[in-house]
Amino acid sequence: MTKLYKVLAETTNYGHGSDVLNLKTGDIFEGDTNGNTAFVFTTLDKKVPNFSANMTSGYVSVPLSTVEETVLPEPPAGCNYDANYKVVCPSASGMSDSKKWMWVVGLTLAAWGLLYYSQKQK
Repeated sequence: MTKLYKVLAETTNYGHGSDVLNLKTGDIFEGDTNGNTAFVFTTLDKKVPNFSANMTSGYVSVPLSTVEETVLPEPPAGCNYDANYKVVCPSASGMSDSKKWMWVVGLTLAAWGLLYYSQKQK
C-alpha cells in the first residue's frame, strides 16, 4: 500500500546498478514496504515502484530506521502541494513579486515625470 515517508536522517540509498537516491532530512517520498520489515522501497522520482514488474531493477531500498511514516496536513486555503510535497501558494493578485515591483517602479517614475513636466509648464 502506498504511504508517505519523511526522512529523519540524510542517507544515500542505492538501487539496482548505478541508481543512487540522495535523501535529505525532511524530504517526503512515496514508498511501500511490500511486506519487508527492514526497508521501504521507492524509485528515483520518489514514487512507489511497480512491484508487479521485475524487481531486480527500477527501485531503491531505504532503511526503515531512517524514515517515519507521515501524513500531509491540509495546505492553507488556496494552496496546494507540488510534486516534491512542498506547499505552493499563488500570489493574491496573480502576479509575481518581481512584476509587482516593476509596476511600483514604473508608476513612480511616471508620476515623477508628470510632476516634472507640469512644473516645467508654469
